[in-house]
Amino acid sequence: MSQIHPTAIIHHNAKIGENCNIGPYCTVGEQVTLHNNVTLISSVVVDGDTTIGEGTIIYPFATIGLKSQDLKYRNEPTKVVIGKNTTIREHVTIHLATSEGICTKVGDNCLLMVGCHVAHDCIIGNDVIISNSVLLGGHVQIGNSVTIGGNSAIHQHVHLGEYAFIGGYSAVVADIVPFAIYTGIRDGEINGANLVGLKRKGFANIDIQNIVQAYKILFAKDSLFKDNINTLQSTFPNHELVNKIINFVSREGSRNICTNYKSNK
Repeated sequence: MSQIHPTAIIHHNAKIGENCNIGPYCTVGEQVTLHNNVTLISSVVVDGDTTIGEGTIIYPFATIGLKSQDLKYRNEPTKVVIGKNTTIREHVTIHLATSEGICTKVGDNCLLMVGCHVAHDCIIGNDVIISNSVLLGGHVQIGNSVTIGGNSAIHQHVHLGEYAFIGGYSAVVADIVPFAIYTGIRDGEINGANLVGLKRKGFANIDIQNIVQAYKILFAKDSLFKDNINTLQSTFPNHELVNKIINFVSREGSRNICTNYKSNK
């Protein structure tokens, strides 16, 4: 049975799962669905067509599913979807998408720390950590197991490849390849592979070495980037992790790939 504080305002059409805990002064709108074991600690606002996955915890003064700040938005029917077992800390804002039928999405097992902003149409994968006061522009896409350091800003339409690490106070205006470390303000650079993160996630040493070698080929300065991709494909024809890098840089995107590269020592 769910526990709902008497000061909480729950629309009668909202769908509340089993064993939810809705604390003082929370507001839950008409189109909201809370799956089982969701906790809204206090003073949380969840509105719009928003679904919160099982076991997710939302801290005070977070607002989920409010209208986008996109000036093109004309109240089209859009959504927010939050995955399972995600933690959303104080003052986080997650806005509705702006394109009809599209959702702003946060995956499973994520941690969004104090003061993050997730703008319209963002897609965040699973096991992502977003540190304090990070700003995500509209249409940002973040792969699984990415970590973003505090006070960083990710430009709209940027893609961050899986297992990437963005250093604190970075401004990212180009796509970052999977497994990379990126630091800097607008003209920052890739500081090699995310060695510590990959080891912590249990990647084999040989796979990490292959990623490091793949970067040296991909970001070689004495040849064209498109030729480097071809060389990478021929050098690692069947390597699963290197193929993720190749697929990432070969796809069409709104932003350029960051090619400022400093190799691992």
